[in-house]
This record gives sequence, C-alpha cells and structure tokens, in this order.
Amino acid sequence: MGGFEGFKRTTRVYVNTIERYSIENDQWESFSTDGPQ
Repeated sequence: MGGFEGFKRTTRVYVNTIERYSIENDQWESFSTDGPQ
C-alpha cells in the first residue's frame, strides 16, 4: 500500500500544478485579449 500512498501524493501535486497552470493561462488569455490585436 506504500506505493499507492505515494501515487496519491504524486497525483495531488500533479493536479495542483495543472490547476495553477490553468489559472495562469486564463489570466494570460484575458491579458492577451485586452492587449493590442
């Protein structure tokens, strides 16, 4: 079960990284839209 616990921990870090990237990407898209075309 130790390997499974490590897998869950890695998955949590991976999900947090994806969420952080998505938020930054959304901010960048809104910034690009407001910028000069």
